[in-house]
Amino acid sequence: MKHTYRLWFFAPMEGEAVAAYLCKMARRGWRLEEAGRYFWRFVRAEPAPLTYAVTYFPDASRYGGATTEEQDELLDYCAAAGWTYVTQMQRMQIFVTDQSTPIPLETDEKQKLRTIEAVLQKDQWRRRLTWAVLLLLAYTLIELAITSPLTLLTSSAVYAVFLMPLILLVLGQRALCRRLWLRKSRQSVAKGGPCAPSYFRLSRATLWFVFLLSCAALIAAGWQEGRTDIASLLRYCWGLLPGGAVFLWWMRRRGYGERAIFWTPLLIIGAVALISIPISMDFGVGQQPDLTPPKEEQILSSLEADPVPLTFEDLGIDSGGFPISAEIYVDSGSLLASMLRCSVTGEGNTQSVPRLSYTIVRTSSPAVADLCLRDEELLNEELLPVLDDGWQAKAVYADRIHRNLLICWGNAILRLSSNKSLTLTEQQKAAVREQILSM
Repeated sequence: MKHTYRLWFFAPMEGEAVAAYLCKMARRGWRLEEAGRYFWRFVRAEPAPLTYAVTYFPDASRYGGATTEEQDELLDYCAAAGWTYVTQMQRMQIFVTDQSTPIPLETDEKQKLRTIEAVLQKDQWRRRLTWAVLLLLAYTLIELAITSPLTLLTSSAVYAVFLMPLILLVLGQRALCRRLWLRKSRQSVAKGGPCAPSYFRLSRATLWFVFLLSCAALIAAGWQEGRTDIASLLRYCWGLLPGGAVFLWWMRRRGYGERAIFWTPLLIIGAVALISIPISMDFGVGQQPDLTPPKEEQILSSLEADPVPLTFEDLGIDSGGFPISAEIYVDSGSLLASMLRCSVTGEGNTQSVPRLSYTIVRTSSPAVADLCLRDEELLNEELLPVLDDGWQAKAVYADRIHRNLLICWGNAILRLSSNKSLTLTEQQKAAVREQILSM
């Protein structure tokens, strides 16, 4: 194997850690060839005790690319001192030499600290924008959890609730380490000492912890059979990530500026999100079917019944001899909860045509079921608690005309709505309970 790739997650002030890592790779027979945005490519070479050094240039592009005139002057100065230029990335210039006692590239610690502070100041707007976007997303998730917890818990958006604290943990840890490093470095330089060592080991441990935990959650979610949201997520990742990487590589090769490379993908992602969100909302997720009689032109000439968990006969509803149509129109889920919404209707446009809709929610624990019950789509002010031991449930709710029922068995919830009275016998209640709990 002539090449190998390594994931790159060094912070801007961790130049010493970068140099030490590259020296270790050189002793193992790998030399840095190209620095990508997330992966750095190494080429196979003879193991050698090379020495790497990192300098900073605030006006350099964060994404690499062509060097400026000022950088070329710096490269000539370093070459005269015996240092060979390798590449640049994140405003860092990387040099290598095979000299046993090379001339240090930087000897003035005050100037070095001022340069790193300028680099950090240069990227401050990016960090603020990242925090603003994440806090906006967190606010959106919190609002969704309050207004519609059922939709959140039974959709792939719940994984964002899990990942959000992990992302904030990484950003918070980096911000804290950056502030601590600047404070310690200023104190040390003021006393005539060098800049403080970075918190590279802590940053790397935090990133690996978050990465492995996120992978474990995704793998665990993938074990759920029939969970199309995970399959869609994987398709998007495998489809969009390579395409985005190629697009960014093309922009870098064409010499586009740093802001263009940053804002162009962001605007594309925003446009895709604005287009996809209304489309996904058109599928009727979170909506109950209309139980009013359809107009004559809306009636289909022939309807075939789909296999649904509950039918008119199961719930004691007289079909009246009408042809029956059954449909599953929502089937979603996550690690915490799954939701199945069905409708059973008869052909016709009169009030005598029976119509039924129901929602079946399966949860991982009773606590999650309690969160789902806070959704007004399941439990609203029209439903009142009733005593009905025939269901053998934790709680039963019904309206005054007994056309809407809500039964909660702890880990399972059944919500029924019909234009006919829902009066079940003890045998029918037992059969429905067994059907729901066995799903």
